Amino acid sequence: MLETIVRKMKTGVGLVAIIGVPILTAYSYFIPDIITTKVTNTHIRDNGSSYLIYTNDGVFENSGAWYRGKITSDTIEQKIEATRGKDVTLTKYGWRLYIPLLCDKHENIVGVEEMPPMTPVVF
Repeated sequence: MLETIVRKMKTGVGLVAIIGVPILTAYSYFIPDIITTKVTNTHIRDNGSSYLIYTNDGVFENSGAWYRGKITSDTIEQKIEATRGKDVTLTKYGWRLYIPLLCDKHENIVGVEEMPPMTPVVF
């Protein structure tokens, strides 16, 4: 009896993993997140094919992504350089993935918009 319950639980966990992991991965890579932050610095990486973007909310990557229609990262890099030190809205997707000596990926930026300056309200 106990063996049957354990076997069913293992099967259930396996099915959840087989179905859930691809769905979460696809969601993260095809549905972007939007954050408001301040760009503090940038760094060219991989002979200019990608950039690291340092913000108050962490480090992000600016690189091409063919499946999102982002062939080059130069246009977004120009916008980021023009808004350095200002409040911006970043559209990003993906996860931070670090495997020593093999892979070092950050969330990829696909859009940048400068936030309008806040005007004080006088009563």
